[in-house]
Amino acid sequence: VPRLGRFQMEYPDFQVQLGTYNDDLASVDFNEVDIAIRFADHGNEQLVHEFLTGERLLPVCHPDLAKQLETPEDLARVTLLHCSAQREDWRIWLEGTGIKGVDGSKGPVFATLDMAMEAAASGFGVVISDPAMIGEYVVTNRLTVPFDLPVDSPYAYSLSYPRGRLERRKVKAFRDWLMTEIKLETGRQKLSKKDMENSKVT
Repeated sequence: VPRLGRFQMEYPDFQVQLGTYNDDLASVDFNEVDIAIRFADHGNEQLVHEFLTGERLLPVCHPDLAKQLETPEDLARVTLLHCSAQREDWRIWLEGTGIKGVDGSKGPVFATLDMAMEAAASGFGVVISDPAMIGEYVVTNRLTVPFDLPVDSPYAYSLSYPRGRLERRKVKAFRDWLMTEIKLETGRQKLSKKDMENSKVT
């Protein structure tokens, strides 16, 4: 969403309207909606699904809370935050890392990841997030990664739309712009990771 301003500057004649829907793409009326971004596996064969980006899972929390966590097992004594009842990020991360003694099902559930991350940034608890989502929080010292143990999520973000929809100029423009933004962000993440690794060399 913060990057949409660049699209509007490049295409001032196009009006972007954003909406939300549940996990079932059947609820989306593509007579009213041009294109949808979905986080899940692909379930509707009548639509075109283009892979956007995968997701890596890491625990993040406020720096003050991170100081209280010496080992991953210490997560058992802090509040675990969840972004929705349907997401299983904690279970996936705990199983992927092999960490025992932490109940990933407990803790308050928020409607969106943004809400859960804001709660984590206020020191309320620890949330699982993607490194791509936390850049601004890290720069402002509101969130940090207590344990650098990334786990790949089985889900991914994809662009979904009816066949032939890219014949519409505005849809193709948005699709091409989004793909470019993702490539740029992927490049930035690789450079950032390389810088972090270089900074550890003495």
